[in-house]
Amino acid sequence: MPYISNSGVRSTSPTAIRHDLPPTQIDSPQAQRHFFLHKSISLSWVERLSSCGTLCFQVGMVICYWTVLERSAGVKATAKKFARFGISKDQKTRALKKLRAHRLIDYENSVGRNPTVTIIL
Repeated sequence: MPYISNSGVRSTSPTAIRHDLPPTQIDSPQAQRHFFLHKSISLSWVERLSSCGTLCFQVGMVICYWTVLERSAGVKATAKKFARFGISKDQKTRALKKLRAHRLIDYENSVGRNPTVTIIL
């Protein structure tokens, strides 16, 4: 069954990639160096994040989401925020430790409290 994308490109599947289309301004190498989906999230940070594994990538994207949503450098990493995305408390803790070891994030831990996480750019 043919698939027609929003741009009017016809292909056999929605995952087909067209390489003959002219590049747009956002596809330029200069734009790609600077941000990933939002001006406060750098592409280089996301590339480093993707090398940490799937769970760390999910946790990192949730941290980015809440950072952008709350317009804050530090975000409280509550279990409720991560539960919305199917990430348990234990998975969150393991991923935060690994992301900190890779120097992608930093957080302040207090006994009995949720950590306040900041992204290291």
